Amino acid sequence: MRLLTILYQILINTTDLGNSTGSLKIKNPVHDFIELGDDVNMNDLESISLFDLTGRLTASFQTVEKQLQVTGLKSGIYFLQVKTSNGKLFIQKIIISH
Repeated sequence: MRLLTILYQILINTTDLGNSTGSLKIKNPVHDFIELGDDVNMNDLESISLFDLTGRLTASFQTVEKQLQVTGLKSGIYFLQVKTSNGKLFIQKIIISH
């Protein structure tokens, strides 16, 4: 059920996390770090979570850094969920390749 919720949120997502571009751009695949671009306003972020394809939480980041370390995770497809301070969600597919 969690996976269906995540996939549904990906399809209907229109949340703007950027300063001026209107989107969160993360280059895929990522290797050791997920790089949050300059278009992300870090002051608006509440939490960042990473889920695997089954919907299981694999990592949670409570950080203000632009780099999120993922060296401890296996290569594969994940979903990055970003929650803003006003409760909006943004979800993007991430491919980790070590």
